[in-house]
Amino acid sequence: MPTATAVATGPAGPPKDANALIIEPVFTAKGGGKVPPETAAELLKAFNVRLAASSKMAGVGAAGVSAARHVVATFLIEAPVTDEKGLTVKMGFTGVESLGKCPIFDLDQRLTMSGGKNTAADVLELQKAAVAALLEKLEQTASTLKPKANCTASK
Repeated sequence: MPTATAVATGPAGPPKDANALIIEPVFTAKGGGKVPPETAAELLKAFNVRLAASSKMAGVGAAGVSAARHVVATFLIEAPVTDEKGLTVKMGFTGVESLGKCPIFDLDQRLTMSGGKNTAADVLELQKAAVAALLEKLEQTASTLKPKANCTASK
């Protein structure tokens, strides 16, 4: 399955907790399609901005954070849909411990832009908002997720 992967680096924010959840992002299109590199780069920027604002979540290589809570997080991007409500983007977000054996979380986000058109700019705006919303949902439980200690995905 084609994917776009990148190491998270971004602006400085609050100090990270020593046991912050380290998230390694992967962006992939539903059905195995490839996420265009420029889209993946913009989504990674949104990912880094949201991660920087959190003390409970960190990117790969964050200083002072234990590697014991490292997850590979896949953003599964569905094709945008336009209907009478506007433009809708759906995105899944699953995290698996770094050895790939234990699911840690499984979240979904659906955002609609009233009057939105299926243009690259509108789709990207909604996709970036979905990335931020999914990370916000994850942050609420990030401190309780324990890779290698539980294999039940948090929803």
